[in-house]
Amino acid sequence: MARILIADPDPSIRRTLAEALKGRGRSFDEAADAGRVLEILRGAEIDLVLADVDILEAEPDWPAALRMVRPGLGVVAMVGIGEDAERWMRKGALAAISKPFNLADLKRVVEGSLRGPEEKSGPRTGPIRKAAWTAAAALLAGGAGWFIHQRSLRPPPPPAQCRIPYANLSGIALGPGSLWTCDWFNQAVHRHLPDADLTLEASVSSETWRPTALAWDGKNLWTYSSWDRKMSRRHNDGKFSVLEETGLPEQIEPSSLSASGEGSFWFCDRASRKLGRFEIRNGKARLLDSATSPGSDPSGICQTAESAWTLDGEARLLYRHGKDPGFAPAGTFELPVEMRREKLSSLACDEDFFWIGAPEIQKIFRVGRESLRPAARRP
Repeated sequence: MARILIADPDPSIRRTLAEALKGRGRSFDEAADAGRVLEILRGAEIDLVLADVDILEAEPDWPAALRMVRPGLGVVAMVGIGEDAERWMRKGALAAISKPFNLADLKRVVEGSLRGPEEKSGPRTGPIRKAAWTAAAALLAGGAGWFIHQRSLRPPPPPAQCRIPYANLSGIALGPGSLWTCDWFNQAVHRHLPDADLTLEASVSSETWRPTALAWDGKNLWTYSSWDRKMSRRHNDGKFSVLEETGLPEQIEPSSLSASGEGSFWFCDRASRKLGRFEIRNGKARLLDSATSPGSDPSGICQTAESAWTLDGEARLLYRHGKDPGFAPAGTFELPVEMRREKLSSLACDEDFFWIGAPEIQKIFRVGRESLRPAARRP
């Protein structure tokens, strides 16, 4: 039952961190400045403080002096790219982690810091220090701007897997000579070439979106945000500007998307274990049909000319479906053995290959259709 204080001038960061770290009986307090931090610490039993360095800079002896207000308090410093994480640990922080956050590293830092912070007598080093720079390296590997190149979608035979220089992958889509991905936590869309190395061509981030799924409809890229339940059709310009926004009704909650034409989409919903189709016409979304997924964890959906495919991320299986309204499975296939130990999420495909995300290890697997094998039995 840990109680965490999130101290950051940006309210969207405070809300995002609380949402990402919720569970395990945790509760959260928020502070926008140093004065509010002290006010909360004097009146509440706080176990851990996540503090932006702009707030820590307000007092010369913070974060070590905060333990005079709350003995045994743990403080994690949230630093920007290029800032001195080591300096904050020398000043008494248990750990330092860089913005933009790698969600998996952030969770590890917080969970490690909550394992009895009263027992820690000095700065935290080792794995936590390494975690502090993972997100920094990821961002520096990214690009700026948005460039359109028409290239063949079929790449040369690549390695079975490609490492991506960012975390929190939540969606994959194929477009003309492009493979797009989205990172909901860092509010970013990334554009890769579908070549042997999945070369990262550009990254676009914005505080005005939080893409949790995306799809290419043949002309435009669509993003979906589960935070405001809106589909956004976006222009292929440098700003990735919004051309159209449509709210979705409650019965449509995509965790993964695939477009079958302009304004027509297939989706899967992990929470309700549903597959479905919907359309957007004249600014309104309408559910066409839905059915229960054959897999327990529908984590991705894509289409080829004759079939729809869904990914069961927990069982590491692909299901082939007919394009009839019933979504009846026409086959169940095992993924290559090197993928069977990973948590899988997100799916895109063309007639020859599948691209499947493994966000916890920051990889995208590329699987040829010919390498699939029928599953011995359905789970």
